[in-house]
Amino acid sequence: MTAIVATPPAALHDTFQALKIKPAHNDVYDAEEKKRRIFDTPYEPNLKWWTTNQAEYVKPSQDPLPKGYPDQVVSNSVWDGKVLIKQRFRVLRGLPVDSWTRSKQISVFAGISAYVSPRRIASPSGDNITHLRDITNLEADKRPPIVVKGQTNGNQVFHNDGSLGIISLFTLGVAETGGLSQLASVGQTYNEFARDRRDIVRELAKTDWKNKYHPEGRRLIHPVGDKQVISVYSRRPYFGFYGADEDVEPLPREKHLALDAIHFTAEKYSVDLDLEKGDLEYVNNVTVYHARTASEDSEKNQRHLIRLWLNNEEQALPDDLVDEFRAPREGQRWPQEAWD
Repeated sequence: MTAIVATPPAALHDTFQALKIKPAHNDVYDAEEKKRRIFDTPYEPNLKWWTTNQAEYVKPSQDPLPKGYPDQVVSNSVWDGKVLIKQRFRVLRGLPVDSWTRSKQISVFAGISAYVSPRRIASPSGDNITHLRDITNLEADKRPPIVVKGQTNGNQVFHNDGSLGIISLFTLGVAETGGLSQLASVGQTYNEFARDRRDIVRELAKTDWKNKYHPEGRRLIHPVGDKQVISVYSRRPYFGFYGADEDVEPLPREKHLALDAIHFTAEKYSVDLDLEKGDLEYVNNVTVYHARTASEDSEKNQRHLIRLWLNNEEQALPDDLVDEFRAPREGQRWPQEAWD
C-alpha cells in the first residue's frame, strides 16, 4: 500500500523561484525554514513524483556508472518476487506457538537462530530481541519511553536495518488485516537502475549522505567482490520521523528522488508474504530490502512478531564497513513483552 503525498519541499522551492518569491532572510528565519524543510518533508515516498520523473527522463549519451560498480549484478541474490511467489518458496512454518509460554517461544527462537548465526546483535537499547506489535493504544504509563516504528500499525517503506547481517522474525500473532512482510532483491533493484537510471546509481554511490548517525557522510550502495552490490539504506534519518536531525541539512531534490526510486523499484519486484503464526523468517539485511504494509488488529487477532538481529560472517563487505558491521554488540536483556 503506497500513499501519494504532497509535492516535496524541493519542488515548492522551484515554484517560489519561478514566481520570484523571495522570503526575508535572517538567522531566525533560516533556522525555522531549515527545520520546516526537514519535518515537513514526507516520510512516505511520492508515487506521482517518481512516475512523472520516469516519464520525463531522457537517458544522456554520456551515462557512466561510478568506478567499481558493475554493469549488472550476477548472483543468486537477484530475483523477481512476482516470479518467485509462483514457485516453491521456503518458509519455516508450523511451530505450535499458542501452546508455549512466552519464555519457551523466545528460547526456541533463539535456539533455532543460533544455527543460522552463533552471534547475536543487540538493539541500541541493549535488548537481544524486540517485540513488534502495535502498542500505541496502551495507556501512557504502560508504554515504553520510545515507541519504534515496528510497534505501530503503520506501514514501513523498503529499507535495510542498521549495521547487521541477518534479520530474524518469529510470528507469534497475526493482525486482523494487513501486515504483509515485503521483501525485494537489492541486486534486482540495482540492475534496473544500472540499465535505465544510472543517475540514481551515481547519487546513491556518493559519500555525502549525512545524517545524525553518520555526520561525516556515507554511500548507500557499495560494490563488493565481483559483480555484487550491497545496500545500507534507510529513509528515517533523513526525514521528520524517528531520528531526523535538524542539525543535518535537508535532502536536496536529487537525493530525495533517489530514495523514492529505491522504494518504488523495490516494490515493483517485491515478494509479499502473508506470515502465519509459528512462521520463522530469516533475511540477509544487506542484499534484501524489507518493508511492511499497514495493519489493523482486532480483539481476536493482534499482530505480534519478535525480532532478533544476527551477524553474518559469510557476507562480503567493503573495507569501510567491516569495523562497523563486525563490532561486538552483545545484549543482556530478553524482554518478555513490548512494554517490559
